[in-house]
Amino acid sequence: MTPLLIAIFGLPLAGIGIVTTRFGYRAQYVIPASVAGEVIGMLLFIGYNNWKASRVLSGREGGAVLYLGPAPPGERIQGILLLLLISISIALLFMFAHWLYVRVWAD
Repeated sequence: MTPLLIAIFGLPLAGIGIVTTRFGYRAQYVIPASVAGEVIGMLLFIGYNNWKASRVLSGREGGAVLYLGPAPPGERIQGILLLLLISISIALLFMFAHWLYVRVWAD
């Protein structure tokens, strides 16, 4: 569960943090950084799952592997759009929190 949380929330926030130190809090940099972090996180999570499944199947670790088969194209597109929506919402929440922080401390 922890690798999934890192992939979905941690890497987009890390991407935003890296970009904001260089370019500031601009939407044209923050949103693509969040999307890129989400894509990198999902690729790392897929690789981690394949690695763990190969260790279980080879007998190096105990456990079970569930095979669901390939998803139809409609579900793949829906999954990609959901990941994009999550990463864009993380970026927008981050920018709203920064806007709120600036407004509160401006007084």
